[in-house]
Amino acid sequence: MNIPSIDNEFFCISNIDSYILSAIVSSYINKTDVYTSMYEFSNVTDFEKEMSGNIIDKDQPSRNRAREFSLKIKNILQKINGCEYLILIGLTEEQKSYLSFTSEYNIIEIQDIKDIEFFLEPIITGKEKLSVKEEDVIRSLPYACYNNLVLQINDESSDFNLKIDKTSEVLIVIENYLRTSIVIAINYGVSIDAEIRIVPRPILNKSTVENLIEDWQNGIESAMYELKTSIYPSIEGVNFSEYKYLTFFTVHIPYSLITNNILPTTHVNLNLYPDLFIFNNIYFESNDTLRAGVVFSPEEFKDEETDLVINELNNKSLFVEKLIGKNATAINLDYLIKLFPYDLFHICSHGGEIDGYEISHNFIDRDGVSHTVQYDEVVTFSPEPGKELIKVTTKNFWRKLDGFNWGSTELKDQQYPHYVFEDMTNSSFENPDKKRINKNNVRGSSSIKCYDFHYQALFNILASGSNHPIIFNNTCNSWSRISDPFIRSGARFYIGTLWKIDNLIAKDVAEDFYKNLNKDPILNTFTDAQKHTVGNRNENIYLLWGLHFTTFRSDKTKDENQEFIIDRLLYSLFYWRTQKDKAADEPTKENIKEFIYWYAKYLASNFRDSVTERIKKSR
Repeated sequence: MNIPSIDNEFFCISNIDSYILSAIVSSYINKTDVYTSMYEFSNVTDFEKEMSGNIIDKDQPSRNRAREFSLKIKNILQKINGCEYLILIGLTEEQKSYLSFTSEYNIIEIQDIKDIEFFLEPIITGKEKLSVKEEDVIRSLPYACYNNLVLQINDESSDFNLKIDKTSEVLIVIENYLRTSIVIAINYGVSIDAEIRIVPRPILNKSTVENLIEDWQNGIESAMYELKTSIYPSIEGVNFSEYKYLTFFTVHIPYSLITNNILPTTHVNLNLYPDLFIFNNIYFESNDTLRAGVVFSPEEFKDEETDLVINELNNKSLFVEKLIGKNATAINLDYLIKLFPYDLFHICSHGGEIDGYEISHNFIDRDGVSHTVQYDEVVTFSPEPGKELIKVTTKNFWRKLDGFNWGSTELKDQQYPHYVFEDMTNSSFENPDKKRINKNNVRGSSSIKCYDFHYQALFNILASGSNHPIIFNNTCNSWSRISDPFIRSGARFYIGTLWKIDNLIAKDVAEDFYKNLNKDPILNTFTDAQKHTVGNRNENIYLLWGLHFTTFRSDKTKDENQEFIIDRLLYSLFYWRTQKDKAADEPTKENIKEFIYWYAKYLASNFRDSVTERIKKSR
C-alpha cells in the first residue's frame, strides 16, 4: 500500500479562490511519491485585531475561523519540522495578518504568473513546459505532474486532450470544484500514483440529495431514479472494474450508493478541510498508534453490538471508556466527544431526525430593507448533575428567504450582501415575537439519542483537540449533517448510514467489523463486513468518509496506553488552566472553566492514585 511522505521542502498556503495559481505552483514543486503540502485559506472579512471587552461584531466569525486555521497550520509545520520554503499563493493582506509564524521561514509570495516564473524557475530546474489554455489548467495538472512538466498559460494553445499512460490500483474521482481544494485533491492523487478523473459536479444541493434518499426509502421509486439520473452522467464511461480502490472527492454526493459499492469506496468532503483531512491520515499512518476508544450506548436495543465492541477493543489493548445505559447522557456524550483523547469512537443508538418547530418572521437588515425568513428549529437539553441551570441547544434549518428556497440558484441570483445573512441569523435569536408551530421530523435534524435527550453535535473541538479519531456512528441517517462537525473538527475516518438501518443488520455489520479489525486497511475490513447488507433493504446503506489506506494500528500494551491517556489528560488540564486568563471574552472563559472542571473531575474519579503518585514524583 503506497503511503506517501509529506513534503517539507515546499509548504503552500493558498487563497481559496486561487486555484489556477495553485495548480501552476503544484506543477513546479510536485515530486514522485511525495504529498505536496498545500492548505486552503478561506476568505476573511477583516484584519487580525483584538476586540475590547465582550464586543462581538459582524467580522468576529471570520476572525475566529482565520485564527483557528492559522493555529492548525502552525501545528502542522511543527509536526513536519518546518519547511525550507513557505509559499503564500494569492493571499490578501487581511489573510496574511493572521499568519503570525511566517517570520520563521523563507517566504515566497505569489500573486500572479510572473511571480511563479520569477521565484520558482531558479529553484526548480530540469522540467520542460506544457502550454495550455487557462480553462485547461486544472484538467492538465495530473498529466503535467506525472510527466515532470510545469504548466504555463497560453490561450493560443490547442484544447488539452493528452492522455496519461499509466495503470494504478487506485482511482481518484474529483468533482470539478473551482476552489483550491480541487488542486489539493489532485496533489493527493498524484502522491499515491493513482489514476485521476475530474468530473462535472452534479447539480444537486445537499438538501435535495437528502430529501430524495428519504423519499425513496418512503416508497417513492421515482426519487431514486431522479437521484441516479442527476448523478450518473458525471461518472458514466468510467470502467470501475479496472481498479482495486475508489475514492470520490465530492461536496455532498453519496457516490457509493450510485455505483452500488462496486469497489471498496471512500469519500472526501471538498468543503470540510480536505487538506487537513489528507494530512491527518498520512501523518497518523507513519507516526502514531491507537491508544483509546470510547463506546457509547444508552442501551436502546435488546440485542446490540456494544458488549462485543468493548471486548474486542480490550483484546486489542486499547484503553476503553464506556458511556453505557444511564451514563449515556447528552452532557456526558458532549464532554467525551470534545475533551477525551480517544482514537476511536463507536456510537450505538437511535439516530435521525427529531421533532421541532416551524418558524416564519420578518426582519430588517442594516440597510433598512425588510425580509421574510422561514426556517425550522430544534431544541435539545443537556442537564448536568450538580448544576441548577440546564444547557439548552438551539439549531436552525433555513428553508426560505424572501420566498426563495434555501440553497437554490434563484436565491443566489439575488446577490444579497453577506451581512443580510448575518442580520437574518441574529434576528432568529433577537426576535421575541416569533411564533412556533410544532413540526414532526424536521428534515436535516440528524441527532444521536441519549439516555435523557437528543444530541445535536454542535461542537468545534474533537478528542481533546489533538487526536484525529476514527468514528463509527452506527445510528440511522448518520452520513451527512451529523457527520460534518466530526470531520470538520478533525476526524480522519467516519462511517455513517444513508437512511434508517435495521438494528440486527447494524449489529451484525459492527460485530463482523470489530472481530476482524487488524492492521489491514479499515476499508477492506468494512467492505467485507457489509456482506450482511446484501440482498435486503440495507444494501449500500453505509457511506465512508476517509482514505483507502487508513488502518487500525495498536502496538502498545494496555498499561502503556493507560499511562499515555493519563498523561494526555493531565496535559490538557494544565493547558486549559493557562488559557483561562487569556480568554478574550466572558463566554469563552466560562467554557474553559467547564473544561478544567471536567478534566479535574475525570482524573480524580478514575485515576486518583496515579495522579497523586505523579505529583509526588514531580516534587
